[in-house]
Amino acid sequence: MRILITNNTLSARAGTEMYVRDLAFSLKNKGIAIACYSPKLGEVADELLKHGIETVSDLQQLTYKPDLIHAQHFTAAAAAFFTFPQTPAIFVCHGLLPWPETPLIKFNQIQKFIAVDQASRERLSNELKLNHEEITIIQNGIDLKRFHPSNNNDPSRNKRALVFSNQAQNTSILPLANACSANGIQLDIRGSGVDNPIAQPEKTLGKYGLVFAKGRAAMEAMACGCNVILADYGKWGGAVTPQNWLKLRKLNFGLRAIDRELDENDISKEISNLNREQAEQLSKLVCQHASLENMTRQLIAEYQKVLSNKWMPKADTTKEAASYVLAIAPLLYERDEYATRLYEETKMRLGNETTNAGLLVQAMVTLRDGPDQILVGRLAEQVLKLQPGHPIALEILGKTND
Repeated sequence: MRILITNNTLSARAGTEMYVRDLAFSLKNKGIAIACYSPKLGEVADELLKHGIETVSDLQQLTYKPDLIHAQHFTAAAAAFFTFPQTPAIFVCHGLLPWPETPLIKFNQIQKFIAVDQASRERLSNELKLNHEEITIIQNGIDLKRFHPSNNNDPSRNKRALVFSNQAQNTSILPLANACSANGIQLDIRGSGVDNPIAQPEKTLGKYGLVFAKGRAAMEAMACGCNVILADYGKWGGAVTPQNWLKLRKLNFGLRAIDRELDENDISKEISNLNREQAEQLSKLVCQHASLENMTRQLIAEYQKVLSNKWMPKADTTKEAASYVLAIAPLLYERDEYATRLYEETKMRLGNETTNAGLLVQAMVTLRDGPDQILVGRLAEQVLKLQPGHPIALEILGKTND
């Protein structure tokens, strides 16, 4: 069996990228030939190549024709369908975001639609007019060889919390930090959004008693014996408990479960109710019900069902290509309009900055010989932020620092 997995990107370590990575490793370990394709390669692609998994950004470079396409993201899936029009496929939808998560049109090659949770199943159903019975849910699994409890006997981990998200922004962290501080807990932030990603989260998560996360990151934290409060995109959804675990698992611990405005008092109360026994129970639930091994086994069963049907191409691929272009055109126009708007706003902002810089320079020069040299120095610093290297500002700062 030769499987080609597609994904929007294989660059930064994010949700679907790590799904592809872990699944590819798992399938390879079971003796299945795996190749990966994405128009955008990077760190994750390098790791796949290092482990002997063929990974390309140009499908013409692929050394064999796949038996089945495991398709994700229409931006990558469509290229695979058009390159291998006689190869059947499954399509996996991972959630409500981002925009490439559905295939835009119902490609004839897709023999099975798979969703990772109820929200992604609804998205497939609504956007492609599918019945729920046509969509199988196969929930995400965690590599338990990597993610497992550690440092359970270290009481200091209970004094540390972590925001674990690539979407984390410093502006939305303050309520979480204040809520942690009220409970005597130090909060750290890791993720590409704050330019501080974690290359090997399995070596980091066990140092924390509490993790703010969603989706796959939340499950990885639970597997490592952390308490988890669902939070992301400037909102939160409460603590995961043994009592609500199954309900939240059906939502993939995702955006549908994160619908509350950040309130540090409410979050602080939630934190105060957490305990180590609860975290240990969550870890056991992940081990029992959310393993990568179980997810891989379910996917292989779906691969085999599709291949046993001896599918033969029926659709006119030229017509499908035309339908695809018609479907994607509005999105391209929308992005073009957004880019034009962004350009105009940037041009206006730069014009305003030039005007402001001119006024600051005028004020700085007028006051340079006056009594308030601290103010003059501050004006010079602001000028340098708007116009780096401004000679008069550098001269003034040189004098004020003497």
